[in-house]
Amino acid sequence: MNKRVVLRYMLAGALFGVVFPVVATLLRIYENGLEVSWRSVVAVQSRDPLQWIIDTAPFILGLFAGFGGVRQVRVLELNQKLNKHVSDLEQTTHELQELKIDLEKKVAGRTLALETSIEISRRLSTVLEVETLVSEVVEQVKLAFRYYHVQIYLLDAKGEHLEMVTGTGEAGRLLRAAGHKISKGKGLVGRAAVTLQPILVPDVSREPGWLPNPLLPDTACEVAVPIALGKNLLGVLDVQQDKVGGLTKLDADLLHSIANQVAIALQNARLYTQITQRANRETLANVAAQKIQQASSVDELLKVAVYELGQALNAKHLSVEIGRRTPAETSASEEWQL
Repeated sequence: MNKRVVLRYMLAGALFGVVFPVVATLLRIYENGLEVSWRSVVAVQSRDPLQWIIDTAPFILGLFAGFGGVRQVRVLELNQKLNKHVSDLEQTTHELQELKIDLEKKVAGRTLALETSIEISRRLSTVLEVETLVSEVVEQVKLAFRYYHVQIYLLDAKGEHLEMVTGTGEAGRLLRAAGHKISKGKGLVGRAAVTLQPILVPDVSREPGWLPNPLLPDTACEVAVPIALGKNLLGVLDVQQDKVGGLTKLDADLLHSIANQVAIALQNARLYTQITQRANRETLANVAAQKIQQASSVDELLKVAVYELGQALNAKHLSVEIGRRTPAETSASEEWQL
């Protein structure tokens, strides 16, 4: 089906392009006072090299139309992928609802916390911007469970460091402004990133590998939970409490569940950004192709191409210079500017 779509675009462009050389040839025959015949067509083609360029219109327009068809197919494929991810997210939300019921039976005293966790999941499913997403997570987690400090690290592009992208309170703002980051394997956050397992320390004063932070002097216990999809690490959710033993395995399990939600939401947010960027580029390309197809001359075609390229690149100045044969066979040039 995809090949048929591309072929249909190419044939439509080529058929439309046939109009240009036919009309141009007939005009040349008329200007030269010749009768319409195959011999006149050959004569006109041999006398005017520019006519050869016009003859390529079906191929050029067919090529551009085929390119538009490929872009259209890619948009359809991306939409299918997005629908699949939405379906996966709905399935995950359903599984989280079942987990909520099970935890409520085991820990009646944490019913409110569990309901808040589900509310966070619901909100995350509607956020499609990464920075807003992580900020929403730390604020909601701290508010719901009354933790001392909550922060999120994301893995950098090289996969070597975990960069702190958001945190609660003034400490979070200062850490982010300072570009705070932790190497994989270092501290609780680094260990969670390497092992892909929650790291819980009920008393940080007894933990040799713990990294104290002067901006968080009251930290007494800490849990670091990986944000990952399978073995694909995206970041780490780090929570700190100001009482020894203030974080338990139940907290770690709840935070692990939230971290899984965050991982899915992050993937969807990044996918949405990629799809939006690609869709914008493809829209610009399709608009430019349509306008180029409507050009009635080589000059107009070049002007349209330069203008549309400038719009796509957001350029303040863009020009193109071509060589043109004058009747006296001398060289000339023209420039189109935005």
